[in-house]
Amino acid sequence: MKNRNQHILGRFGLSSICTGLCTVTFSLLAAGPAAHADDATWDGDTDALWATAGNWNAAIPGLGNTATFNSTTSFNPIDVGTISLSKIVFDTANTAAYTLGTAAGTGSIILADGTTTAVDMTSSVVTNQIINANLTLGTAIASTTTFSNTSPTGLLTLAGGITGGTGGAAAGKTVTIAGATTISGIISNGGATSVSLNKAAIPGLSILSGNNSYTGNTTINASGILRAGNNNALGTAGTVTITGLSAVLELADGININRALTVSGAGGKKFLRLQD
Repeated sequence: MKNRNQHILGRFGLSSICTGLCTVTFSLLAAGPAAHADDATWDGDTDALWATAGNWNAAIPGLGNTATFNSTTSFNPIDVGTISLSKIVFDTANTAAYTLGTAAGTGSIILADGTTTAVDMTSSVVTNQIINANLTLGTAIASTTTFSNTSPTGLLTLAGGITGGTGGAAAGKTVTIAGATTISGIISNGGATSVSLNKAAIPGLSILSGNNSYTGNTTINASGILRAGNNNALGTAGTVTITGLSAVLELADGININRALTVSGAGGKKFLRLQD
């Protein structure tokens, strides 16, 4: 077992560091804000264009607004064009499997600054949801943006790029992912000084498969499972921290990560494992 554990650490290029009183187990296993007048719900009665007024039950949602998808639709995928938006909500068991953006990396959604939940896929949703559009994290100022999926069966996929915006005093940004998510688009700093990634303490596998270039730290919290599906999945700089009970970092087959690894937190088991 000692040699196999050394093999896992070798795939990181650096040795692991344990801070605080903790127990580390290396296991090889198979592997929102209140609504206001300009918030709107998609009806999809006319066509597949976001900018068509007849597709919404109110004014077309834009800057500062929430767009809700909670029913079936005759038009999919939806051409979002270039829009500014505060939040996207997928809600109710009747929600269709939506695709926002006609292809991966097509369309652009500029999100809000501050501490926000940009995408909220609620626990009542049973279908998969895909956002193909590129996502800009507001301006370049400090902010924390959460992409949340609490559905017990549905997967949230972010297939477009995720990047810091421009304007304002450039600072670090944080992307938080919660629940079952796949991010295949490239996560990059953009105009921010850095982007960090936080896997929230909510059960559900999150997969990073893009050739990411973000330079901030990556943190995997209790009960969070994060799979690296690309050699640069965890960015090009920064420290990877596994912290809290049952936090898991998983490497897909053939993946090698060159990052400093820190395992922290008093008590409990943390896991580094290889996908079968």
